[in-house]
Amino acid sequence: MRAPRFLSLFIKDRRGATAIEYALMVAAFTLAIVAVVFTMGDELVEMTDDIIGFIQGRESMS
Repeated sequence: MRAPRFLSLFIKDRRGATAIEYALMVAAFTLAIVAVVFTMGDELVEMTDDIIGFIQGRESMS
């Protein structure tokens, strides 16, 4: 008799829903950043090296 009551109270309780939603959003953002870095990693490194070289006056931006 206690299990159905506990289950209905557990389903109606929404206190942890916001924390779970935020955790899912953080996980989605993290996956998006990881996907971009893995797919464009070499281009990002090359672009960063070009910018650093330009700032230091070693190369011209092309």
